[in-house]
Amino acid sequence: TASYTKADWQRLKDEFDALHARVAELLAQGVPVLHMVNAFRYGILGVSDIRIGIAITFMLVATVVLYFGCARLLVSGRGMRT
Repeated sequence: TASYTKADWQRLKDEFDALHARVAELLAQGVPVLHMVNAFRYGILGVSDIRIGIAITFMLVATVVLYFGCARLLVSGRGMRT
């Protein structure tokens, strides 16, 4: 059996902490509110935490997807009273 030292466990912990931080950052980039707030902030202050092109593209794609989703629900009549 392998024996692990405290340094080995510390190295593993540091690697997993870095991985978790990167995953959290990627998840935060997918939050639409983050993009809306940063686009508003860029419009008012001229400063943004993320690239403004990504924020605008994300909001445009979300708008198109939601538009077509709503249009499909209207055409199908789902949830409409008869």
